[in-house]
Amino acid sequence: MKKALLYLVVFASLVPLSLAQSDSTIRQQIDAAEAAVAKAVTTKDTAALEKLWSPKMLVNSPANNILTRDQVMVAISKDQLHYSKYDNTVEAFSTYGDDLAVLMGHETVVRADGAYSGKILYRRYTDIWQRSANGWMQIARQATYTREDLHP
Repeated sequence: MKKALLYLVVFASLVPLSLAQSDSTIRQQIDAAEAAVAKAVTTKDTAALEKLWSPKMLVNSPANNILTRDQVMVAISKDQLHYSKYDNTVEAFSTYGDDLAVLMGHETVVRADGAYSGKILYRRYTDIWQRSANGWMQIARQATYTREDLHP
């Protein structure tokens, strides 16, 4: 009886560990989602972005205004937000439980059109991701230009 109770206690203590995902697993999933966003933004694939961005997503944009996901989608469809290149470097990554992740770092983008077409723009960013029933969705983003000489 004591052995059975001991096995039960040990098993019960291990179950939460086996159900929880490691930070490295979550990081891999978020990195894949970030890469999918970069590809979707550069190819103007709004259908893909609808799967990656929460309907309630808010963006504190580098143009110093706050946008909803729908407003960003309109800007993409009107070629107001069109990049030929997007690269980011994650400098900090943290999880909060198994369903919230925050990334911070810097990024470079190249505008595909407009007055800054072909110019490299430098920004700092924060992306916040939340796990949903359909996988990870970005729920918030903040980006700030860091080179005033290239501020659109």
